Amino acid sequence: MLTRFLVLGLIGVASLWAQGSDQKAPPKKAKADAVNYYRDIEPILNANCVSCHQASMAAGGLRVDAPENLLQGGASGKAVIPGKAERSLLYTRLTVTTDKRMPPVGMVTEEQLALIRAWINLGAKIGPAPPKR
Repeated sequence: MLTRFLVLGLIGVASLWAQGSDQKAPPKKAKADAVNYYRDIEPILNANCVSCHQASMAAGGLRVDAPENLLQGGASGKAVIPGKAERSLLYTRLTVTTDKRMPPVGMVTEEQLALIRAWINLGAKIGPAPPKR
C-alpha cells in the first residue's frame, strides 16, 4: 500500500515537472517608457507651479513656464540636477513637510512625484517639442 502511494506520488511529481518544462519562461518585464517632458512633466508643472512661477511674477526667480527656464533655476540655485532627484530643488520642494513645501496649497500626487523623480534621475532630458496644433 505504501509503495503504491509512493509510486503515485512520484508519477504526479514527474507529470507536473514535465508540464512545467513545456511552458515558456515568463516574459521579462518591458522597459518602462522613458519619461517625456512634454507628455509627463509639463502638465504637472502647468497644473501646480506655473501660476506662481512664470514671467515677471516668478516667485524666487524660478520660472517653470518653459523647460529652458526650469533648467536655468532661480534665486535658490538650480531647480534640477540631472540624474539626482534627491538633490534637485524641484523634487525636494515638492516632498518636504516644512513651510518650504511647494505648492503652498494642495499637493502633487504620488504618481506625479514618481514621474518627476524618474525624469530627473533619467537625466532631465527635454527632447523636441511636439508639433503645434
